[in-house]
Amino acid sequence: PIYVGEYSYVGEMSHISQNTHIGKFSSIGNLCTLGAQKHDMSGLTTFPSGDIISDFKNHPAQHTWIGNDVWIGSNSVVMSNLRIGDGAVIGAGSVVTKDVGPYEIWCGNPARFLRHRVPVEYIPALLNMRWWDMPIEKIRNLPLHDVARCISSVELAA
Repeated sequence: PIYVGEYSYVGEMSHISQNTHIGKFSSIGNLCTLGAQKHDMSGLTTFPSGDIISDFKNHPAQHTWIGNDVWIGSNSVVMSNLRIGDGAVIGAGSVVTKDVGPYEIWCGNPARFLRHRVPVEYIPALLNMRWWDMPIEKIRNLPLHDVARCISSVELAA
């Protein structure tokens, strides 16, 4: 199954493989591929068949997990069986072959860590507050362009 969370969108001509989960408030650009399958190149064939061709229908499904508040730029590929953490950004045209941590920015082919999207000291508070699970009325009232004030206002309300 494919799951796309509330307020998330997927751009035109993107492909989402089976067993892909996309969290809330995530933005997937045009022409992206999520859950691209890997092929073993060490044997006789690159066909993803397991030991025998007739076993293809029983090939284990790979899961791909895209967190909440993730932005994946156009023309990017995220390989199967990976996790893209909450708040992460994948630059346009990137090929992601490794897990991406929360609030990390990755770019390139293969994609590499560039920097954090927010100051590192904010990340635990952002993950703890899970703003994407708040009622939309509360989200609308947050000072969205000031991460430190958002964290403070949520902590004060708790």
